[in-house]
Amino acid sequence: ARFLEATRDYATARAEASAALRLRPSVEAFLLLARLDLRDNDPQAAQESVNRALALDPGNPDAQALRRAIAAKLAEKAQPLPPQ
Repeated sequence: ARFLEATRDYATARAEASAALRLRPSVEAFLLLARLDLRDNDPQAAQESVNRALALDPGNPDAQALRRAIAAKLAEKAQPLPPQ
């Protein structure tokens, strides 16, 4: 699924990550879904996926960094920057 994300085949990457999660929850699959959700401008769904990744591995640095990026996106949506 990560290769598919890298080649920008986002729909197939999402399908493979979802299928992998049905077999066994994994930090990598949750983070992939979170990145795809963030890319699709759905920070709420991204936050849910990253929280699930952190539930599996609270110290995961990639998950923590992605959580910060999602928080910034949510803050931006709550208070957009004024036009210049």
